[in-house]
Amino acid sequence: MPEVRIAMDPMNPGQFFACCGLWELFDLLGATALAHFEVDERRPRQAQFVLQSDGELSLAAAVGALRAAKVEPIMHAEAKIAPIRIVVGGAALELDWWLDRFREKAERLKCWAARQTSLSIASELLRLLPADADERLLNYAAMTTTRFGVDPRSAWNAKDVGYSPNEHQQESASFPAVEMPAAVGLSGFRPGKRQRKSAGNFREWEYVYALWPEPLPRAVGRLACCAPWDGLGAVGYRFQLGKRGSFKFFQFSQAQERSDRRS
Repeated sequence: MPEVRIAMDPMNPGQFFACCGLWELFDLLGATALAHFEVDERRPRQAQFVLQSDGELSLAAAVGALRAAKVEPIMHAEAKIAPIRIVVGGAALELDWWLDRFREKAERLKCWAARQTSLSIASELLRLLPADADERLLNYAAMTTTRFGVDPRSAWNAKDVGYSPNEHQQESASFPAVEMPAAVGLSGFRPGKRQRKSAGNFREWEYVYALWPEPLPRAVGRLACCAPWDGLGAVGYRFQLGKRGSFKFFQFSQAQERSDRRS
């Protein structure tokens, strides 16, 4: 059975949702696939995302099709958060995961700010996708100020780099092959959301997702992403949103303790 393997970091939520987005992309292009994750407990920052299909699978062709995709705005009262339509190989997919269920207001997962809009971010990230893709795709970097904010590796601050890229309008390393596929993945794979008590009884939001070990069809994978995981033998992770200036970003995840999974 043909398969595609992609190296990923389970504790990077952007990489998890990028894997889901690539799965969505394969199905959108007609290559129905089963998917699962191979996790080694001895190496918590390394895993494999595995796609299997009876038909042909080509990661380079799928990423190439996404790179050539057209992005269109969908009418909205506020351009900055307007939903968008991605047209890939004649098929269309609407992205609006940063909006509430009525598509009126932005949800907490919307991370960008300043003059960036959903349309401008997607247009730039599509342009920056690599021409060739292999199993190291999720580590492909490019210099840009444009991102959805899903990959915590791009969460620079002035102390890290010696100056403020925001104030000096300088580009910094971003990961378009994570940011754009993750934006696609979040259209169908939504993290679970809950509030947890912290110091001073303050309640803060955190988000959860899971890596499952058995090959699943995409519809079931969407449920396994945020379902109770003990029965699936899956490994759960939780993350919070961080902030740099006016921008937010997905922080690195922590593995869920078994006793913490149903709280």
